[in-house]
Amino acid sequence: MDKALEQFRVTENKTVAVGQKMDMVFYMLQLGFFYMDFDLISKSIDKAKIFKLFEVGGDWERKNRLKVYEGLYCMSTRNFKKAATLFLDSISTFTTYELFPYDTFRFYTVLTSIISLDRVLLKQMAFSSPHCIIIIIELV
Repeated sequence: MDKALEQFRVTENKTVAVGQKMDMVFYMLQLGFFYMDFDLISKSIDKAKIFKLFEVGGDWERKNRLKVYEGLYCMSTRNFKKAATLFLDSISTFTTYELFPYDTFRFYTVLTSIISLDRVLLKQMAFSSPHCIIIIIELV
């Protein structure tokens, strides 16, 4: 892991394009999730936000991918309300198949929503979503 991070940092310093720098952040996030290194995950998410990589040259697809990564981190650290909000915000444009399949993502979205959202928000955001209603029916 240490050698991989070292090479990512060397590559990141030599990379000019914003899109490629954002991809490097995603690779470091994947490495952090693989080794369950929450410090690396937190630093990588903060790096993406502090340097405003996603506001400078980021496209909507990468912004939504960051929401899924951050939601998974929040779910792993038991911040279910923030995870539910991030997941619900990116459910219609999910493209983060390198983490988990879409069915798993929908299940996580419904699960975190049921645990953390109040009834009004749950009805507005989760029960009204055609992406989530199938999972809710399967759970019942």
